[in-house]
Amino acid sequence: MGNQPDSQSRQSVIERHAQTIISGVVAALLGWVGVSLLDLRDRTTRVEVQLVSLLATVTEGTTDRFRGADWLREKARLDDRFYSLQRRVEQLEDSDRAIHQKYRLKDAR
Repeated sequence: MGNQPDSQSRQSVIERHAQTIISGVVAALLGWVGVSLLDLRDRTTRVEVQLVSLLATVTEGTTDRFRGADWLREKARLDDRFYSLQRRVEQLEDSDRAIHQKYRLKDAR
C-alpha cells in the first residue's frame, strides 16, 4: 500500500504537466484565432472601402451615358441635322454648277 500514494502523486504530477501543456496549446490557439480575426476585420474594411469607391465610379459612369429613349431622340436630332446640312451642300453645289455653266456659255459665244 505504500506504493499507491507514490504512484498517485506521480500521476497527479504528470496530469498537471499535461494540463499545463494543453492549457498552453489552447491559449496559443485562442491567440491565433484572435489575430486572425483582427486581420480579417482589416481586410474586410479595405474591401468595403474599395467597393464603395467602385460603386461611386460605376454610378458616375452610368449618369454620363444616354438612356435608351434619350439616345433615340439624340440620334433623330443628329440625323435631321445631317440631312439638313447635306441638302445645303447640294444646293450650294447646284448653284456653283449653274454659275460655272453660265460662264462657260458666255465664253463659248
